[in-house]
Amino acid sequence: MTDSLQTTVEFPSIPSTYSHLILSVSVQLSGGASTMDMIFNDNSPSYTYTQGDFWYTSGTGGQIQSAYGAWRFMGDQVGISNASPSTAQVELLNYADTTKFKAGFSKQGQSGAVGHSHLLWRSGDAISKITIRILSSGPTFNTGSAFTLWGVH
Repeated sequence: MTDSLQTTVEFPSIPSTYSHLILSVSVQLSGGASTMDMIFNDNSPSYTYTQGDFWYTSGTGGQIQSAYGAWRFMGDQVGISNASPSTAQVELLNYADTTKFKAGFSKQGQSGAVGHSHLLWRSGDAISKITIRILSSGPTFNTGSAFTLWGVH
C-alpha cells in the first residue's frame, strides 16, 4: 500500500531465486490521469525496452509498437476514474537469467478500457530492482494504491 503524494514505487532488492515474477497493481491517482511505466535496475537508456501494445476502449481498438527508455506497461488513462481503480497484472519471465534478454507482458484495465502490452528488455542483466513511475507532472498515487510482487518457482 502507498502513502499519498508518492510518484514512484520501488522493489529495490529482488532475489534471483525464482523463475518468474508476477506484479499485481491496483492504483488510483489524484491530480489527473497519466501513463505509468517501469524500469529495471535503474536502467533507462533509449530503445532498450521494446514493446507492443493492444487496447480496446469505447468500441474502438488499436495497436502500436515502439521503443522507449522504459516499459509503459499501463496506458494513458490510468487514474482517470476516481470511482474504480486502474489494474494490471505483469509477468516477467526468466528475470534472473543472465544469458537471455527479458520478456514480459501485462494485462490492464482502466476506466472502460482494456489492454495488453508485451515487452522485450534487451539486457542480459538479471532484474534485481523494479521502479514504477507516474509520467505526468502533478498526479500522485492515492493512499491505498497497492503494488504486490510475487516470485514463482
